[in-house]
Amino acid sequence: MISPTQLGEPTESQAKVGLFPSYPVSHSPGAVTIEQADPREYRADVVRLFEQDGKTDFRNQFDWYYRNRGQQTPYSWLLRGQDGRIQGLISVTARPLRFGGMPIRAGITGNLIVDRKSGIYFGASSLVRAAQSLVNNHSVDVLLGIPNEFSQRVFRRLKFRTLDRWRTYAQLFRCRNLLVPRIGFPGVLASPFLDLYADMRRLTHGYYRQRSALTIVEIEEDRLNELQLENWQHAKDQVVVASTCEYLQWRFLRCPSKQYSISGVQTESGEICGYLVLRHTPGRLWIVDCEVDASRLTKSEAIVCFCRHCKAGVDSVWVPSLRSSVLSKNLAARGFVSVSASIGGYPDYPLVGFWSDEHPLANIFSQASSWDLLPGFNDV
Repeated sequence: MISPTQLGEPTESQAKVGLFPSYPVSHSPGAVTIEQADPREYRADVVRLFEQDGKTDFRNQFDWYYRNRGQQTPYSWLLRGQDGRIQGLISVTARPLRFGGMPIRAGITGNLIVDRKSGIYFGASSLVRAAQSLVNNHSVDVLLGIPNEFSQRVFRRLKFRTLDRWRTYAQLFRCRNLLVPRIGFPGVLASPFLDLYADMRRLTHGYYRQRSALTIVEIEEDRLNELQLENWQHAKDQVVVASTCEYLQWRFLRCPSKQYSISGVQTESGEICGYLVLRHTPGRLWIVDCEVDASRLTKSEAIVCFCRHCKAGVDSVWVPSLRSSVLSKNLAARGFVSVSASIGGYPDYPLVGFWSDEHPLANIFSQASSWDLLPGFNDV
C-alpha cells in the first residue's frame, strides 16, 4: 500500500507553510505571482475563471475534483494578476502507478487555465513550471498529461517528452447509426457491407477463439470490494495504474459529468480477475479503463470477452489505447478496426511526461512500449 506521504501529499505543517511559496513572474507584465494554494478557499473565483472560458459545467465538477477522498488532495497553483485577482490555475492530482513490483508516484496535470483577457501571455508556462517543481522536489516520480492543441506548445517548450499518441480501436457490430449522421442516405446502403466486413475480420483474426469459462458481470458500488485488487499480479514490464476500490468509486461511479459503469470478468469459480470501466454515449460504449490479474488473463482477452458478451445490446465498442502498447497490438491482431478522430475516435493528443534523468526508471519512462494506460487514468 502506498501512503499519502509517499504520493507527495503535504503534511499538516507543510500545508500550512506551503511547500512552494509565492514568487514573482518576472517575464509577465506587472507584479503577477504564482502561489501554491487550496482552490477550495477560492471556489467562487476559480469557478468564475472556468465559466468565463465557456466551461459552464465546471461548477458541478469542482467539489468532486478538489476533495480528499478517493485520491489525495490535488496540488494547485494560482496565478494572480497585478490587482490580486486570480487569473490562472493548474492542478496536479496524485496517481499511483506500478512497474512490476515497483510503485510509481505519478502526478496528473489538469485544470490548466489562464484568463485570455488578462494579458499575462506567459502565465500558462509559469503555471506548468510550478507543477514541474514536484519532480524537482521529489514529491512525484513523473508528471503526466494529455495536452490539447492549445497547450501542447507550452509542454514542449518546458521539456516534456512525448511518450506516445492515442489510437482508437473499435468493434463495429452495426454501422448504420455511425454512418448515417455523417454521410446520410449512402450510409444506409453501405452499412450492411461494412457490418459483413467487420464480422469477417473477427472470423479471420481469431476473435471467436475465447476461453468459454470467462463471463461478464456488472459491478455495482456495493460489490467493488469483491475485486480484491491488492491480490492481483501486474505485468512485469509495463507501467499500469495501481487502482483501489475507493479510487474507482470516486473517479468513475461518482463522476458528476459523465456516465460510467464497471463490469467484471468472472472465472468459472466465481472470482473476479479483471474489470472494465465503460463510458456510455449514444450508440456506443467506450472502454476507458481496464485492469486484470495478469496471472490469469490479458487486457485484450478481457476486452474481447466483454465485446462478445455485449454484442446484442450495443452498436459498437471503442477502446482508446496508446499506439505502441501491447494492448494496441493485441487488439489489432484480434480484428479490431482502427478508427480516426475524424469519424469519432479519441482525439489525436499526445501523452507527455516529465521526469528527472537521474530517476531509476528514467529509461523505462522514455520507452513508448512501457506504458500500458487507457485515458481513464486522466482526471477529465
